[in-house]
Parts: sequence; structure tokens; C-alpha cells
Amino acid sequence: MGDANRLRQVVMNLLHNAVKFSDGIAAHRNNAVTLSAENSDDEMLVLCVEDHGFGMSADMIQRLFRPFVQREGVQSRRFGGMGLGLAISHRLVHLMRGTIFVESKLGYGSRFYIQLPLKEVKREGVLIKRQPVSRPQLPSISLGTCKILVVEDNKINRLVIQQQLVALGCEADLATNGYDGLQRWRAGDYDLVLSDCHMPEMNGMEMSAHIRAEEHEKGLKRIPIIAITASA
Repeated sequence: MGDANRLRQVVMNLLHNAVKFSDGIAAHRNNAVTLSAENSDDEMLVLCVEDHGFGMSADMIQRLFRPFVQREGVQSRRFGGMGLGLAISHRLVHLMRGTIFVESKLGYGSRFYIQLPLKEVKREGVLIKRQPVSRPQLPSISLGTCKILVVEDNKINRLVIQQQLVALGCEADLATNGYDGLQRWRAGDYDLVLSDCHMPEMNGMEMSAHIRAEEHEKGLKRIPIIAITASA
């Protein structure tokens, strides 16, 4: 008996991070990611997400569940930050009266544990009545023929933003990081740039600084740049 949607959100976030930070591990090492679940006698659900990736130091573990913690060095540039995912997961598990913690060693992978006091519920004879949801009608809006550059490293976010802009009548060009966005801006003629802030290779702030410098140097028209980020 629990919030299945929120639990799924937490588990998917842990699995996503485990896969991401196992990428690039040498082929001779076990780079599998596993999810295990156990329902103990004291009505405690224990979930474990284990990877054999890069692992974390003790200092990193202490700061892990704070918003926008990033791995330092090369891995941070390659993968980007962990953003709000772990901080939100920690908050959701706490709201469900549970605990989340990690065991890790730098270079040897990590194990994330979730402990939740959940009772097992028998479903026989249970009837769930769902109330209809009324949704307000939104006004129809069109931005004309705007050409917009979207700079975002998350694939799902790019697709969602693209669909929203197309629905508004805009033309959306997509870039996966600041470096890619800078190259596309140089080659294209855009009315607006929407950019994430935390990205690998080159982040949104660095890309914006390059754009502003080149506009000033070449006497170009100043293009609007809007941040689309969880830190706003």
C-alpha cells in the first residue's frame, strides 16, 4: 500500500543514474545494473539499485542528495550533473516515511538502498472508483513563424519542448549541448534561443557568453536567450 507513481519515479531515477555512470566502463569489468526487491517480515520493502560504474568518494556521498551536485573533473564534463533528481528522490522517500542511502567506493560502483514501510495488500474484491478529471480549455496561441534554437542535453526534454513549440506554430531546431548550440547559432538565423544551464561539454552559461561576445565583436543583433532549467 503506497504511492506507486512516486516510487516508480524514484526507482527510474536511480536506474537512469546507474546506467549513465556505468557507461564507458572497460569491457572486461562487470558493468551490469541490477534492481532487487525484498519484502521483509516487519512490513518493510527494501529496494536496491546496484551498478559497477565509477563509484563515489566519501565526500561525494555526503553531498549527494543536495540539489545540483556534480561529479568533479572529467566525468562531470562528460555526463553533466545529477541535477535535482536525487534531491527530489530523497524528498519523496522521506514523505513516504522511508529512507534512502548509498554505499559506494570510488572506482568500484555504488549501491542505492530504499527502505519503505509498506504493507502488502490483497487485491481480491477491491473496487477502486476513479473520479473524472475536468481539464480547463486553454486559449489557442500562435507565435507565427518564429525559428527557435533549443539547447538541451536531455533527449526527453528536447522532444517535449519541440512538440510544444511546433504546437505553437514555431520552427524548432535542436542542439544537444552548448558547443553544438553555438555552432548551430553561428550557422542559422534564429529569433530566440532556449537553453538548459547544466550540460556536458559546454554549459548554457558558457554558450551564452560566447554568443554575446561574438555579437558585440561582429556588430550582430542581440538575440534573446532564455534559460529553461530546474535551477530557475
